[in-house]
Amino acid sequence: MDDTREGRSRHHRRTLELGGRLPVAMVAACPFPANRGTPIRILQMGEGLDALGYDVHVVTYPLGNDRSVKGMKVHRTPPLRFYQDFSAGPNYAKLLLLDPMLTRRLYQVVREHGIRIIHAHHFEGALCALAVKQMVGNVRVIYDAHTSLHDELFDYSFRAPRLLKKVASDVLDSGIPRWCDHVITVSDRLRRFIMSCGVPAAKVNVIPMGVNVGEFPTVPTQEARTKLGLGDHPTVLYTGNLAPFQGVDHLLAAFRIVSETSPQSQLVIVGKETTGYRRKVEGMGIANRITFAGERPFEEVRMFLAAADVVVLPRDNCVGFPLKLLNYMAAGKAIVAFEGGTGDVLRHLENGYVVPDGDQEAFARGILHCLHDRGLSEQMGHAARGTADTFDLEAMVARVGALYESLQLARSFAETE
Repeated sequence: MDDTREGRSRHHRRTLELGGRLPVAMVAACPFPANRGTPIRILQMGEGLDALGYDVHVVTYPLGNDRSVKGMKVHRTPPLRFYQDFSAGPNYAKLLLLDPMLTRRLYQVVREHGIRIIHAHHFEGALCALAVKQMVGNVRVIYDAHTSLHDELFDYSFRAPRLLKKVASDVLDSGIPRWCDHVITVSDRLRRFIMSCGVPAAKVNVIPMGVNVGEFPTVPTQEARTKLGLGDHPTVLYTGNLAPFQGVDHLLAAFRIVSETSPQSQLVIVGKETTGYRRKVEGMGIANRITFAGERPFEEVRMFLAAADVVVLPRDNCVGFPLKLLNYMAAGKAIVAFEGGTGDVLRHLENGYVVPDGDQEAFARGILHCLHDRGLSEQMGHAARGTADTFDLEAMVARVGALYESLQLARSFAETE
């Protein structure tokens, strides 16, 4: 795949030769836009594909923030006045109301705009896309797999018997990739997992998350702290979802150990607040060293990253690729992470501080090491930023466009036979 600027220009011309702006539907079974992994991937991908010459239609829930969306057409399901839940994961309102409405809206968009490629993100989007394929027939469904249900379903607040969750995760983790026409995974580890479910290697492409390193300017740490009112304390930062599967419990336990050795250190958590974790830190006796900054616009998240001495990735045993990892690397900060959450890109003491999964004491030692050895932290942060350069956003989009092109050419060839 030619990911150069010249190659992308040739791809744009080939797209037009295939029949103008090829219409593509992206299924976002989530709030859109929103400041977390799946919606951001869809936003970046959609805007990039629009620039490549595709006519991108995002079909999504009625929820989203006010971040601008360039080029794409957004089709929402009708609003439900009683439902304003932005949290990740399944619930009965989504499964019984929103997802059937999403399927109906997708069907309307496919019929109205002559869609032949449906790019579905996560398992709920894929189920909606497969239902529409059964109704209209002549469409190709691409499943964009960001993680496995086995990794996350048991930690969601969705109330169901554990046995039912296990059966659902086993069936959907193995079934959806086999039922769809093609699969995109965000990591090699997730690709291997999907292939272990009986999916042929030729059917699975690894297209990782992308990042624009230029969006993360190097702001002096103290200047950023002053702007945010964080004070002059050693600062550990976590950004993102506060769901249990993200390893927040590991982080809090590790930071209690850190605070015993470095009582001036502070932990700043940027993400949607939950009363459960506020009560937890009060019970642990570390509430005065932790700041819950709440959910912030991406522009402010970058400022928080600039203000940090150390950034943390406490999720373990993850087959996907956390978007926050790319943001951490692009910000050029020292990263402390569990081995299973590194996306196979962090190397211990080179571009990150990597510890065994679930070892909270080792995680705490890593934070303390990075806080005390500023030279090592700067060295690892610089190397991490260099690693982020290899996850070029435009190259990611070009690879998705090349996949669309190959599917469209295969369809055109089949129709001429």
